[in-house]
Amino acid sequence: MNSPIVRRRNFPRAPVDSPVQYRTPSGHQYGARTGNISTGGVFLIADDPDVLPRERIEVALQLPGLDSPVLARCRVVWISDRPLFRGSRVYGFGVQFLDLPDGEFIALAALVENYCRLWEEGEMPSV
Repeated sequence: MNSPIVRRRNFPRAPVDSPVQYRTPSGHQYGARTGNISTGGVFLIADDPDVLPRERIEVALQLPGLDSPVLARCRVVWISDRPLFRGSRVYGFGVQFLDLPDGEFIALAALVENYCRLWEEGEMPSV
């Protein structure tokens, strides 16, 4: 069975679709959605990312099963140079977590592990 869980990277990634807020170094705050997530970073989907590679941003991830947002400083690793969907203005970018607190890391690891297990069992995780 083909699975959207990406295992060719250092960290397994799970296809989690959740709201995100991020703040750029200039102090502007934007909304986005997660495309996939791991304990190493997250792929964000945004209309107009307004970020640059290697730039440091702050993110607040509202993830399924967690009462409060996961707050982390991140580094922008890459930015898509074209829209994700034909005819859209939706772009994406990947960020690496720089300082994920232990409690948030443990919760995120459990979430990713649960999504991976459910996908491998052929079930669609609920968001």
